[in-house]
Amino acid sequence: MNKQRIFSVISIFLMVSFFSCKLISEEEILVKPFEIGIYFDDSAGKMTVLNSGKHNIPRSASLFIYSLEDVYVKENIQALTKDKKQIACKVNYRYNLNSKAIRKLHVEVGPNFNERLVLPKIRSVIRKLCSAHDFVDIEASEIEKAITSMFKNDVEYSELIKTISFKLKIKLYKN
Repeated sequence: MNKQRIFSVISIFLMVSFFSCKLISEEEILVKPFEIGIYFDDSAGKMTVLNSGKHNIPRSASLFIYSLEDVYVKENIQALTKDKKQIACKVNYRYNLNSKAIRKLHVEVGPNFNERLVLPKIRSVIRKLCSAHDFVDIEASEIEKAITSMFKNDVEYSELIKTISFKLKIKLYKN
């Protein structure tokens, strides 16, 4: 009887210790609808993607949240035309992330994907297209179509980013 009581006390102590350690080592987070979370678990050595809902993650893990809602980018870009005229391009770009490619986006680009991928892509494509035309020959609608087509045909980019709309206004740059 005495051994059985000691065994029961030890069992209860171990269970309480286990659950309290689990509570201390994990934190509960909420991933909202239209968001995806991602973290790397050092102890398990794996990256985990979290859909919306409540999740327990290790306290030592760095959680990154990506919004799946539309992102609006407004950017003013200066470019040179083929005839060396400086132009001002006003860009309105709307896109969202491909939820199935969040892991790849996180690994290859990181959480600051807008500054490292989207904006440089827009700037380089606009400058490339504008430099191929004289100022009098540039039509914003043609460049919009060319840019949208380039985004869709760029397999790596379109795998990560889904272009919804791209609007462009072009005028001669004034200091």
